Amino acid sequence: RGMTDEYVPTPDEIRSGARGELEQMIEFRGTIVGQMTDMTKWLVASLLTINAGGAVAVINMADKRAVEEPAGFFLGGLLLALFSAKWIEMIASESLPLVGRWIGYWTSVAEDGERGEEFERELRAEGDRISHKGKLSVVTGSLSVVAFAAGAFL
Repeated sequence: RGMTDEYVPTPDEIRSGARGELEQMIEFRGTIVGQMTDMTKWLVASLLTINAGGAVAVINMADKRAVEEPAGFFLGGLLLALFSAKWIEMIASESLPLVGRWIGYWTSVAEDGERGEEFERELRAEGDRISHKGKLSVVTGSLSVVAFAAGAFL
């Protein structure tokens, strides 16, 4: 082979690589489910707790006239926390079928030794789209914290 020839893996090498990718995708699927479940439970419980606690504290204030603004922020924080949790759930539900498609793809490659570059690009683009949408949960969770802080300092 000359210096300018590009290395082309053999079908057996492709199959071997695909089996490794397949194992990683199966492990990744389990990780997604476990982490998303744990993180969602913790995040929602925390955000709901701090905002609900703030709302209860404000409602129990002696000066009832000073209740409306802070209570509005705490209520907003509660709603943002719930929205964040729902968004995380949606992202997880969109991610799992994509991981399933990757698993099916790598299973096929492991069997026949042929990769589909266009299909891989499509799957990566879908993953990028889902990842981009997931940023909204970070924004809403952060806004929930801001709403709590605003309510606490009013």
